[in-house]
Amino acid sequence: MLSNGGGRKAVTDLKFLHRLLLATSLTGLVLIPMQVLAQSQLETETAQASNTVLMVGGSLYRFDIASQALPGALFAFSRISGIDVVFDGSLPEGIAGMAVVGEMTAAAALDRLLLGSGLVWSAVNETAVTITPADTSVNQDGATITAPVTVISSQQNIGYNGTPDWVYDTPGSVSVVTREAVEKRPPRNTSDIFRDMSGVSSTTNNQLPGFVPNIRGLQDFGRVNVMVDGARQNYQQSGHGPTSYTYFDPQLLSEAVVEKGPTSGVGGAGVIGGVVSLKTINTGDILEDDETYGGQATVTHGTNEYIFAGNAAVSARFSPKLDVTAAVAKKHLGSYDAGARDPLYSYSYSAAGNRTDERTDSQDNYVNFAQKQYSGLLKANVQATEYQSIHLGYVGYHNDFITGVGADDTAAHSIKNQTMTGEYNWSPDSDWINFQAKISYNRAENEQSRDPRYNADGSVNYDGFSNHFETDTIGVSLQNTSYFDFSPAFFDITYGVEHFRDKTETQSVPYGLGDADTSWFEGATPAGERDVSSGFLEVDSSFADTVRLITGLRYDHYSLEGDTVAYRQDFGLIPTPPFFGLVNTAIPLTVDQSEGKLLPSATLSFEAFPAVKPYISYKKGYRPPQIIETMMHGFHVGTEVPFLPNPNLKGEKSTTKEIGVNVKLDDVIKPGDGFRMKAAYFNTRVEDYIAQAFVYLPGTFILPGVNSGYVNLIDPVEFQGSEFELAYDAGKYYIGAAYTFTLNDLTGNYDPFPLGQNATPGSSGSDALMGTNRALVALFTPPRHRVTVDLGTRLLDRDLTLGMRATYVSEATGYGASLENEYNAQYNLYDLYASYEFNDNLTLRFNVDNLFDEGYIESMSAGGTPAPGRTATLSITGRF
Repeated sequence: MLSNGGGRKAVTDLKFLHRLLLATSLTGLVLIPMQVLAQSQLETETAQASNTVLMVGGSLYRFDIASQALPGALFAFSRISGIDVVFDGSLPEGIAGMAVVGEMTAAAALDRLLLGSGLVWSAVNETAVTITPADTSVNQDGATITAPVTVISSQQNIGYNGTPDWVYDTPGSVSVVTREAVEKRPPRNTSDIFRDMSGVSSTTNNQLPGFVPNIRGLQDFGRVNVMVDGARQNYQQSGHGPTSYTYFDPQLLSEAVVEKGPTSGVGGAGVIGGVVSLKTINTGDILEDDETYGGQATVTHGTNEYIFAGNAAVSARFSPKLDVTAAVAKKHLGSYDAGARDPLYSYSYSAAGNRTDERTDSQDNYVNFAQKQYSGLLKANVQATEYQSIHLGYVGYHNDFITGVGADDTAAHSIKNQTMTGEYNWSPDSDWINFQAKISYNRAENEQSRDPRYNADGSVNYDGFSNHFETDTIGVSLQNTSYFDFSPAFFDITYGVEHFRDKTETQSVPYGLGDADTSWFEGATPAGERDVSSGFLEVDSSFADTVRLITGLRYDHYSLEGDTVAYRQDFGLIPTPPFFGLVNTAIPLTVDQSEGKLLPSATLSFEAFPAVKPYISYKKGYRPPQIIETMMHGFHVGTEVPFLPNPNLKGEKSTTKEIGVNVKLDDVIKPGDGFRMKAAYFNTRVEDYIAQAFVYLPGTFILPGVNSGYVNLIDPVEFQGSEFELAYDAGKYYIGAAYTFTLNDLTGNYDPFPLGQNATPGSSGSDALMGTNRALVALFTPPRHRVTVDLGTRLLDRDLTLGMRATYVSEATGYGASLENEYNAQYNLYDLYASYEFNDNLTLRFNVDNLFDEGYIESMSAGGTPAPGRTATLSITGRF
């Protein structure tokens, strides 16, 4: 098992220490030489090296090490991998380590770092390697003659909620959820894993197990790209609330990385809000480097209808060139009870300013919180040659659940989400080539059965339906990184292309019991195809180990095709008395549109003080229209209220400005402790923001305020705020906190005649709202304030962990006619957790969420469903 470096001592000469401190971002380190003790220990370890057969290489790490003087490069390697580096003698003068960028094993990274240096490495033990000149002489016992120098790693994963240290070296807003964090708090739904993250929320409907990430106020329709193992999750389905639910089982999660704002690399095409990368478990998560086979399993049971959750994974290394991992998971949840304490869920204000409280005590209306979920994965990793590797993966998900209000107004859903990925890596002994190619395919589909709707007298109001919604997304990307050394300046240049295609399909079949119109579903979630292509270039420059400049340029282009229907209101004959009135006449439309944008970005970071690195960034983003936004047609379910397509939509253009700071300190109060912090202020301005709004149909007569379509807002919208994540870890105790402050301005006017102004507005009072933000439809925004504090202690030689989490969320409101002056009330939550590690193979965990049984609706609830009340869970994890 690779060590995290905690508790180990360092021996070094003062010259090396001085160079090391100047070459890295860490200060505040006071290293007390202990030559006699450490030298004896290292000599013993070195003497054993010749008898140790160990590959330091099973686990994958995310490296971002610029070419620099060798001491700083080795320190960065050690910090990321957790492996101590021992050099026998003084480090040679004037040798620079090669740049190492990308995800790879520790062995591959060290090979690249030492390329051309005349140095070689070998394993000392599981947590250390030794570096020697290629011609270093040894004595007959295999022990080196010269005195050792040790480069030790700083502690790993001591950041907020277990955040790894590479995050605090990244000049930008990045947050991470580790597998350990998920296991510490078993989630009921996937959205729960983002609950404690700064700047990130999730629009929730507790009847739906999917999640919709909201980054700094931006969500839905691809504004935030969600990927599973690099495969885009672009499923969309119209309904009351968000359209872009992602279905994923967090029991299969290895790590979730959230990049906030536009990005220059793979995954950034068509993105203005950010990227959520969900990485599933692989061999390195199950096996230690010296193991050939093994597995682990977790079983969870709880109160409040947390009936069962369990997962099992096995891995095998058939040879140094082939390993395979398989995993399965199951979850069964029932219809929970909401919190009983102070159940003030939401309230509203009338035009006169009078407040109405909505306690939603009628929880019987929301009886369907149950779900039965199954998931699994299969992965194979092939080391084809010394420099080439292939990675293949499949992730499957299936969930059955029911949505709706009451017993006779429901819909049954059967969600299937399948993701297949292939990756090829080629990293020869060349500064010019670090090549990666990926291909992915995702199919997400929903088999929905909607019950008929009945009138009070028992007659059928309108029919039931069997509906099939499907989104297929195929993606491919190619990228390469080249390294250039012009000491004291170093350049890592990454360039490549990516392309993805979305294809949607909807089929609707009525039961034959009464009024039925398949356009209610086939029009609201229309069929179509959309292609997005992008080329990108990013230059990561470092100067004198103190200044870092990252400049990027990408070009995004999209095309969208499909057939849709618009409606014109005419005065004509109708089949019921008085035999004349307004008639909706269908007008077929063919959509074929495309557009491209050039998008620059720049980030400047510098070492103001050792261990303190401020940065400033400026990034342009572009989000093209989606299929639903452009081609939605048909009518609202059960009515003759039409949806209007808009083939004239323009893509959204964003400008994001950010200023932030990373702080990373070790040995702050006591030896071995650590302090980590990320803080940022952001401002995102979006032009041509796309929103759903009330619009006028073409024609002579109109019904103002009841027709709906997507429009571009004339006025720019703005999102701004501040984020903090900080942590202090002293080993026996720790404390972490996250705070998000967000201000959103989604108010804006629009053209209420998206298909042309050839109609005369009517005399309805709602005419005064048309074209203004009061006529927008349901825009969800995060709360202004959200604070989480997590603290705990580790006892009994760190085998026992006891902790508490407190969360405060301020009131949240939405924009648009259907949410105007509607607030979800503020709430406070307290959770307890504990874990006991009996040995390396058995761990017991206990959690109590919502300790005081608070009654609340989550701040960005899409369905108004109350959140779970007090829930206790017990988990057992075994390793074999």
